[in-house]
Amino acid sequence: MSAFLRKYNTATHVYIPMVKRGVVDFAVGADWTPANGDVKVVIDGGAAANIGTLPTAIAMGNAAVWDFTIANTEVAGKKITVSISDSATKAVEDNMFLIETYGHASAEYASDPSVAAPSVTLADGVTHGGTTALLQLERVVVASTTSNQPGIKATGNGTAAGLQVIGGATGNGLLAQGGATSGSAVKATGTAGNAIALELAGQGSAAGMKVTGGGTGAALNLVGGGTSGDGLLVTTTSGHGFSITATGTSKHGAVFTGGDGGTSDGVKAVAGTGGVDLRAAITGNLTGAVSGAVGSVTGAVGSVTGNVGGNVTGSVGSVAAGGISAASFAAGAIDAAAIAANAIGASELAADAVAEIQSGLATTSALAVVATDVASTLAAVDTEVAAIKAKTDLIPGTQDGYTFAQLQALIAAVLLGKASGLGTSTAVFRSANDSKDRVTATVDADGNRTAVTLDAT
Repeated sequence: MSAFLRKYNTATHVYIPMVKRGVVDFAVGADWTPANGDVKVVIDGGAAANIGTLPTAIAMGNAAVWDFTIANTEVAGKKITVSISDSATKAVEDNMFLIETYGHASAEYASDPSVAAPSVTLADGVTHGGTTALLQLERVVVASTTSNQPGIKATGNGTAAGLQVIGGATGNGLLAQGGATSGSAVKATGTAGNAIALELAGQGSAAGMKVTGGGTGAALNLVGGGTSGDGLLVTTTSGHGFSITATGTSKHGAVFTGGDGGTSDGVKAVAGTGGVDLRAAITGNLTGAVSGAVGSVTGAVGSVTGNVGGNVTGSVGSVAAGGISAASFAAGAIDAAAIAANAIGASELAADAVAEIQSGLATTSALAVVATDVASTLAAVDTEVAAIKAKTDLIPGTQDGYTFAQLQALIAAVLLGKASGLGTSTAVFRSANDSKDRVTATVDADGNRTAVTLDAT
């Protein structure tokens, strides 16, 4: 039985001769017409299945070779057995061949011989540490097979680097990709003493390190060690220790967040000649306390949330018209506890401050005139109300025991109010405002009223 090597899960072809039944000649296309069931495929000893594409003959002079098309799913295993057995009456002899796969972890052979082998160039006569590479490697894949051991370990000698990587014109010198779950792309650990774990130095105008975050991931995550180790220590003799520039709309140059439930600082600056030197405007609010002296504030302060603990020494340049209004103070913001006992004394008032206040107050004589005018107005109103009552509700006399107003209420109910029960023995008429039954009448079949109940209240 012939055996063939084919790439795992990749469609392919196998070419073999077929022998005519009962003779030793090769079968050509006219000798055999394959049918379903003639060719079976078994993957790794599983159930036999019909091949997806029946073989065809390729003429070769007086003979032929037969092309067996193998689909990618038919080579998705380690060993694939293909059997050929023509149904009766047989035109060709029975045959069989084997396919072994490569190039995949689930294949018979995981390695892939179709991938070009890496090139290796050894420099001739060059000592270690020279300017020419002792060993130049291109397209090398290194995979550690020992648990917890590095794939590459490079150790420098003296002041020389253990590993020196130089990028091309636009290519990366080193591209590191973290593991799928928690593996670090690059992990640098300094040795005992003052050894630096990772030292980066830019050249010219190029950055020593460029870090770009992905998606929602941080570009750089720095964690201090032990109880007092710094996550990041920046020391400079000239230039800036840090220069952060935000690009894009609504992006922050830097965001600092304290931890430990609010007991740790988002930013802690230790004063040298200046703990924090801000040479630009602060846009937005400062929420919380500012401890220590503030030399000067130039420009506008949007708002101050919280208390100003000490004194404000010096002058407040100016307050724009309308800058202080009732809306500027929360309810109860200024009370007795907020004002010292002698906060406002004679020295805090201008010479004419009392006169200015008094000039705006009403005098006693002016208040007396107002009281007189109010009394005369109320008396006039009472007179007008009495006159109206005399002409309506207090019209003298009654009609059948009802006043003029009561008769109006009863008549309005019959003429204007809602009615119900008409056509029955009891007719009801509601008040004009639909608040009660004003007239309830008992009637006979001819509509004659035999009894009437009136409510004129």
